Amino acid sequence: MELKVQSQPFGGKIMNKFSERFEQLRIEMNLSYQDVANALNIGERAVRYYVSGKRLPTVEGLCILANMFGVSTDFLLGLSDEK
Repeated sequence: MELKVQSQPFGGKIMNKFSERFEQLRIEMNLSYQDVANALNIGERAVRYYVSGKRLPTVEGLCILANMFGVSTDFLLGLSDEK
């Protein structure tokens, strides 16, 4: 049995949902891009890539964001609607 991975359709959905939820939560918490960058120990440009859908955070970064926003990683990735 061969396993076929569809990276773009599923990956694109995750990227879009993450971007939406990330930006919504960042604004709700009144955090600047620099605040988020400092928490993740990355550059502000990388954070802007999250919003534009060009990049996803590392697993460690995703966990830090989920903790900072008080939501699950599944919620951030759009895999669940439960925070």
